[in-house]
Amino acid sequence: MAGSRKALTVGALGVGAMALIGAGASATFTDDIHAGQSIEAGDLNVSVRGPAGSSSSPDGKTVTLPPVGPVGSTFTTGAQRVFAMNSGNIGAHAVRLSAADSGGTRSLRAEIYVKIVKWSGANGTGTDIVVFNDTLTNLEATPISITGPVVRPGDWDQFDVTFYAGSDGAPSLSNVSQGAVVVPTITVDYEG
Repeated sequence: MAGSRKALTVGALGVGAMALIGAGASATFTDDIHAGQSIEAGDLNVSVRGPAGSSSSPDGKTVTLPPVGPVGSTFTTGAQRVFAMNSGNIGAHAVRLSAADSGGTRSLRAEIYVKIVKWSGANGTGTDIVVFNDTLTNLEATPISITGPVVRPGDWDQFDVTFYAGSDGAPSLSNVSQGAVVVPTITVDYEG
């Protein structure tokens, strides 16, 4: 009887050992992988310069075009080329065009027309597109969305700005505008 108990105990241990081996056979191994990435925000830095006779602010964000006048009731400044240079390290594109002014009478601001032409490609490539051709006061009252090319770092966007009255379908200045001076400011907003 002692021998059968021993055999039963050894048999039970053997079955238990087999159960443990089976438990190990169903175990799963685990491992992990990870992906990391450094993301650096770039710098958007667009500066402006104008034609000969223009002056730029120290930060390069404003250009003052040469003064015009005195002018008659019919005049044009001619196309004045303005360059927006991308000095940042990310691409930039024009998204909004607006205007403001200082000085002048309400009638002079309402009678001066502004025509803004830009190019469809960076660096003056592509076709020229008239993006605005109406009164200064209309551009002041209603800024417009514009679509510009992506200007890569080191490249430029260009615009031709013309102020006029009495041509291109615009009426001449009225007598009320005589002797008035207006200083219009055209703003182009960029995103990058």
